[in-house]
Amino acid sequence: MGVLQVRMGEPALTRQLQTVFQDALGAMVLFVGILGLVTWLSLRFVLTAPLKRLSEAMGRAADGDLLVRAEARGTDEISRLGAAFNQMLARLTSMKVEEIDTHRDLQLVKEKLALKDELEERLTELSLLFDVSRSLNTTLELDELLSRITRMVVERLHIPDFSIMLLNEEGLLEVKHAWPRGRGLEG
Repeated sequence: MGVLQVRMGEPALTRQLQTVFQDALGAMVLFVGILGLVTWLSLRFVLTAPLKRLSEAMGRAADGDLLVRAEARGTDEISRLGAAFNQMLARLTSMKVEEIDTHRDLQLVKEKLALKDELEERLTELSLLFDVSRSLNTTLELDELLSRITRMVVERLHIPDFSIMLLNEEGLLEVKHAWPRGRGLEG
């Protein structure tokens, strides 16, 4: 067995070690810089840009544009998030369509109810007119006829205060029958 011994002076050894460590440190700094740049570029193109596009689509949807869709290509988490967002927008769009249809149907029902109420009111008026005309044909006495008409108008039209006025010989209106009775309005 042999032993190899190398003798060097301490200053030369220190200089060589410093050079090796400086080169190693420079290589590490360069490696960290390249690694940082690669990381930044990959984050920029793989994470930041798709998230920005998704955020813009969400902003447009928040402003009321329910027809916007997010990019959903790929199988990564951001693509799956975009696909879920698109499904949510599709459901919201369907719900909005249903709301519009329901509102339109409700408006039609309101219009039909208004027509029904108007028809019922007219039917009541026509029925009253028919009964008044029938009463005109059944009696010739004015006082009895006015009494019947007053009773029918008050009962059917639910009018709390009512009077029938006729022109007298002088051309002035004169109260002949009034409801409620006994209030002193006749004359």
